[in-house]
Amino acid sequence: MELDSLREAFDRVVEKRVLSSTKVQEAIDQIVDEVKQVISKMQMMDTDSMDSCDHSPILAELKAKLNEMVPLNQLEGCQKELNVALSKYLKVLEKSFSTDISKAYRNVDFEASTVNNIIANHFYRQGLFDLGDSFVHECGGSDETYLKLPFQEMYGILEAMKGRNLEPALTWAANNHDKLLQNSSMLELRLHSLQFVEILTKGSRDNALQYARTHLVSFASVHKAEIQKLMACLIWADRLEQSPYTLDQSFSTTQSSFARCSGSSRATRTLRC
Repeated sequence: MELDSLREAFDRVVEKRVLSSTKVQEAIDQIVDEVKQVISKMQMMDTDSMDSCDHSPILAELKAKLNEMVPLNQLEGCQKELNVALSKYLKVLEKSFSTDISKAYRNVDFEASTVNNIIANHFYRQGLFDLGDSFVHECGGSDETYLKLPFQEMYGILEAMKGRNLEPALTWAANNHDKLLQNSSMLELRLHSLQFVEILTKGSRDNALQYARTHLVSFASVHKAEIQKLMACLIWADRLEQSPYTLDQSFSTTQSSFARCSGSSRATRTLRC
């Protein structure tokens, strides 16, 4: 079979590479040992003699010994065997796989509206609203607003989150509560957790506790450990920056999570062309 011949050729390359690498490493180790011995001899000669010593005989002896111990043709032979095995492997690859891209081509009919919808969604999802509008007009779309508004809402919510305003995101999460549950998403819990910590940051421990009773109790049965961690923040109310709950990092993570969740929920909208 073709795959068997490919594997055999590849295994030969691996074997030759290991052999070549091993011999080269052995040669390097031997050279290093000999050089270290010569350096020690030269240092001893310099120590024993007050005058400058002639190291030429020792260096000449080292050169001759290295040439005898690790001849260059031996290393070249190992590399040559590896190159031969690699060359044969490449030939087997060429015989096994066609390089003619036309053979992989299939004549598939695409609906123009589907392709246009994918491209327009991409532009709007990236926040390139002017470019998306231009594209919709160029492809003959009649209602880009239907496609654009949800993404404008998403970016508006993200902008609010950057200013630590979580109300728009919480409203969106409440409206999409069932979908988030179906996807086992923790986004709604993260948003309420951040809001809880925000209230606590402003120094209102009682308000934070009341918020937890109102909005976090429903998550306790599934996310007990997370809720317990949040409740521990009450102890750190006057020094929350030292709390194990890292607020800034959580904001960044939650923004990314919201962008993924809200973006995916809008991907099903289609361009009306």
